[in-house]
Amino acid sequence: MRMYSIGTLTVAMLTLFASSLIHAGPTIELNDEASLKFVLRVQGLYLNTDSEIVDERDKNDFKIRRARLQLIGTVNPWLKTFIQTEYAEDPNASGSDMRLLDARIQLKKSDEVQAYIGQFLVPSSRMNATLSDALMTIDYPGITYKSLSWGNKAVGSFANRTINTTGSGLAGTVNVRDVGVTFWGQKSLSEKLHLKYYLGTFDGARSAAGERYTARATMNIGDPEAGFLYRSTYLGKKDTLAIGTSYDIQNNVARDLDTGAEVNYAYYTVDLFAEKKLGEGVINFEGAYQDLDLGDAGVLAQQDGTTALGSNTAKQSQGSGYYAQAGYLLGKWQPWLGYETWQSDAPDGAGNVDISRIGISYFFQGHTANVKLGYEQLKSDTPFSSSVGSDDKINTLVLGFYLNF
Repeated sequence: MRMYSIGTLTVAMLTLFASSLIHAGPTIELNDEASLKFVLRVQGLYLNTDSEIVDERDKNDFKIRRARLQLIGTVNPWLKTFIQTEYAEDPNASGSDMRLLDARIQLKKSDEVQAYIGQFLVPSSRMNATLSDALMTIDYPGITYKSLSWGNKAVGSFANRTINTTGSGLAGTVNVRDVGVTFWGQKSLSEKLHLKYYLGTFDGARSAAGERYTARATMNIGDPEAGFLYRSTYLGKKDTLAIGTSYDIQNNVARDLDTGAEVNYAYYTVDLFAEKKLGEGVINFEGAYQDLDLGDAGVLAQQDGTTALGSNTAKQSQGSGYYAQAGYLLGKWQPWLGYETWQSDAPDGAGNVDISRIGISYFFQGHTANVKLGYEQLKSDTPFSSSVGSDDKINTLVLGFYLNF
């Protein structure tokens, strides 16, 4: 087991608090219209895990959840670029490496007509298009990863552990993001009614013979949510209620290993978001219903119909579920809680997940610098391991530090 002294943790905390004095990243003005801006995003976690299935040396661990460098280029008011790299651990090596996460061009004819071209987040749900540095809780709900971009899996331990029997074996041409184009825009229909839409096409699954198509729409009552991406909390700066829906499809993503039949992918979500003043503070609520359809297939295979993509059946991955989370911002403190569940279509319940969370965040400089403490209990209808005595739940305590400047 790796042991860390209280002094080490204290130094890390003081370093991050000192970093809160730093404001937005440097911007280089190239001319009257063009500029380059640099942004650094770092998220460090301490995890304490209580479960029989977790290796003893991993029950107390420090982890760099995200370490990203962003380059934002403005050519003129209608043309922008965005490049983001990320530190990533290599599970097959002793070290780590940097990878390209985002690389896109933004074209803007008007607020109503814009386009993203390149590699970026697919708006297949609200959470899939939410900034990772603007989450209310420690990380995304685990069933957010049911999207094709994440391999149709579910994750736990605050998005730090993949749950066995939940993935389909599908994988994109790039990890997490996808390569393609999305046309999007926003329009205020009245002072209190605002519409945002997305229409996109992407490469999708590496094994697919067809293209991936995504559509999304959001209606805000109250304040609008400007921009391509959302936030889980605007820290009291919005008074809004948003209703959204997404539809993400790709035909012929794989073949059924047993029958050789074509397998299609369809992912549907409906979501609700609210940020409202309540008493002396501000309440945030967010929830979504999700449905994943992989045609009730068995084990998925490449287009040759003989090479399996994974060991789980599609029924263990597909199904439906929902998440709900709420927080109450009072000053710089925001306690929060959340719950999510996923019911797979497997007859033995393999892939079912129930997760409960509770925590508190302290925003000592908004989303630029904050600290979050959370506790999660993850349960499954089937044991995570076939080992004798293995339990069917994982309890995780996480302390996270977030810096974005």
